[in-house]
Amino acid sequence: MLKKLLKKFLFDNTCSLCYCEMTEENYICKRCREKLKKMGELKKIENLYYLYYYSDINKIIYDLKFFNRKNISRDLKEIIEVNLNKIIKKENIDGVIIIPSSNKRKRERGYNQVEELLKGINCNIIISFRYKNTKQMYRIVEIEKRKENVKGIFKINDNIEGKNILIFDDIVTTGSTMNEMKKILEEMGTNKIIYFSLSVVKGYLKKIGMSDDGDIYK
Repeated sequence: MLKKLLKKFLFDNTCSLCYCEMTEENYICKRCREKLKKMGELKKIENLYYLYYYSDINKIIYDLKFFNRKNISRDLKEIIEVNLNKIIKKENIDGVIIIPSSNKRKRERGYNQVEELLKGINCNIIISFRYKNTKQMYRIVEIEKRKENVKGIFKINDNIEGKNILIFDDIVTTGSTMNEMKKILEEMGTNKIIYFSLSVVKGYLKKIGMSDDGDIYK
């Protein structure tokens, strides 16, 4: 009895997407997992690949980042892995860079949510570092302030000259973080830079002059 009560206390058995109560030990119910598979078609605009619009999965990402539900990544792994492998093959990718969390944020959460999304997926991860604790990006509205917030914060020790690199992140909001990493890679002589994000804010697509219905990549 005590074991069951402790399990219930430690495991909030509601779905992060529809809030239904579940009997299984997941954070996304079976119905919503099927829905995510159908919604998660790989889309491409310019050199950015993405799976979802942020407005469709914001509750999931919020729980992953702020409610200690890191096992949400387990429910998304299959969708991410299949599509990541497509991109790596299509773009002849040599290595994948995960956008790193600050040490402060990682201590608070106990993990980097972007790392969790790729955990257990077989790909060549190139380690990057964030050596400056920045303000949380969702708290900054102005684009110029977002750019300033991430200026000069990344470092990569590997030799990536002449290589094709994929940058992976959970959300593209204004592109500030993505572009800052791009600057570092260009300075290091990278041959090609491709982006893959779990989700994209529709406002970003409008900002770059694109519609919010990227070409479906098969």
